Order: sequence, then structure tokens, then C-alpha cells
Amino acid sequence: MEDRILITGGAGFVGWSWAKHLGDIDITLIDLPGRFTEEQKKHYTCIECDISDTDSMSSLDLNGIDYVYHIAAQSGGRGSLDEPQKDCMWNCLGTVNVVELCRKIRPKKLIYISSMSVYGNQENVTEQTTTKPTSYYGVSKLAGEYYTKLVWEFEGIPYTIFRLFATYGYGQDLDVMNQGIVSIYLKLALMSNTLDITLGKDRKRQLIHIDDVMTAFTYAPDMITDNKIYNLTYDEVITPEKIINQIGESLGKELIINEVEGYAGDQKIITGTAREFWVDTGWLPKVDLKTGVDNFVKEVQRETKN
Repeated sequence: MEDRILITGGAGFVGWSWAKHLGDIDITLIDLPGRFTEEQKKHYTCIECDISDTDSMSSLDLNGIDYVYHIAAQSGGRGSLDEPQKDCMWNCLGTVNVVELCRKIRPKKLIYISSMSVYGNQENVTEQTTTKPTSYYGVSKLAGEYYTKLVWEFEGIPYTIFRLFATYGYGQDLDVMNQGIVSIYLKLALMSNTLDITLGKDRKRQLIHIDDVMTAFTYAPDMITDNKIYNLTYDEVITPEKIINQIGESLGKELIINEVEGYAGDQKIITGTAREFWVDTGWLPKVDLKTGVDNFVKEVQRETKN
């Protein structure tokens, strides 16, 4: 019998990408009312539910689920600054409700999707680096990690936590302009030759392509990843200038950078390594910046023509 999978945030970029990667198996998706497309409803069981609504979550009948991938979140530093209460409700209370759901249905494992934002402004971070979040978002994602760990303490249900670095690729919503460094720059580049960027064109970042995230997720059920935290990143230090130059090359246009003032909590420096995950599983990311941006641009242009 095949495993039954539950994905919170199933209508979003990472959640829906994961469902498509898994293919035609028994998958249940949870997301906010009105988020699901007809395509999503056609292929999988879709539950419209705000995970921060405790009554709705506690009433769900999901017995028999084998693996829970908790991906739903308010997923941007700027968004957490604009609406800190919503950030706390979705990321903190929402994760508490997912943990309580797991206590009730007892899956084989809970997989929680965290973020590089828990480190704040640091270089060469490993999973042992002290967490120093500089945004409400980073604080709420770190709190979610602690809530997740309690499912092991309370019920003996193992977990795996992935700290994703800036994730990009086809499927991101280009109309969301407060999260996703590559998608934001691509949207701006499609609208104008001049791009406003914050905190300078030389700020240090690392990215990971959605395809590499998907291959990493396939290792989550393995016992070797039980009760561990892993960074997921491509070991290539980049800058906004490098990203924008690559977008310009992929689009075939010259782009001009205009530096503007940033916002409180924005990460200026964040680099690290995913070596621990490689040591445990043999996973290696394969998509470099040029390949990832080229593919992203081609897919967006193809969709625009259609």
C-alpha cells in the first residue's frame, strides 16, 4: 500500500511543486479558502482551511496519513513587518495546530519547512550556528521549529526540519512583490529596464532552485533524517547585481540597478552550507544560477505567449 501524504500550503509555490513531484498518489492538500485551482482540485483531495483556525483544524478527519509536510506559512520578511499579527497566527499558532493534528492522527513523521531567516545576518552558517533572527518572520519560523520538536517529545513521532535558503523557480507568483528575491527582480525586469533594490547590489545571499528542493524532500521519510535539522542551499555566494545581470542576459536586455533604502529586518548577509544533509543522504543540488534563471525566464515567457 502506498503512503498517504498531507501537505499544508498545498496551493502555494513549494507545496504545489511537491505535490506535482510526487505525482499520482494519495495526497491531501490544505490551504486557505479560495486558493485552490481547478487543476489542483482535479488531481488531489483539497481541504480549504486556515491552519490558524484551531476549531477547523481540530475537526479534520485525517486518520491514516503517513507523512505530514508542513509548508503553509506567511513566507516573507517584509510581509511579517507589514502584518506581524498575521505572521504570528499563521506561522506560530498554525504550526501548533499542525502539531496537535499530528498528536491525534499519529503519522510516521512530521516534516517542517523552516527558513534561512532564523540565522539573521551571518556568513557560512551550519546547522550548529547560533540562530539570531532579525525579522518577525525569522522569529516565527524559529518558534515553529521548537513546536515541531515537541511532537517527538510528546508522542515519539519523529520530525525532519529543512531550513530553506531563498527558493526560486517556475511556479512562483510574480505578482507577489514582498517575497522571493529572484521572482521580484524578474517581475521588475519584465516591467522596466530599471530595478529598485534594497540594501545594496553587493549584499551576499545564497539561493536554491525548486527542483533541488524537491529532490531533497524525497529523503525526508528516511530514518537517517529523523529528528534532525538541515540547511538546504546551493553553495554559490551571489549578489543582487549578479542575479539581475543573469536575468538581463536571459531576457536579452540591459538592466539598470537603482539602490533604495531597505526595510527593518531585511537580511543583508546570509550564506551557509548544506554539507550535513549531503553527508547523511548523498544529496547534492544541481541547478546553478544561470541554469535556474534561464529556465525560469523561459517558462514565464512560454506562459505569457499562451
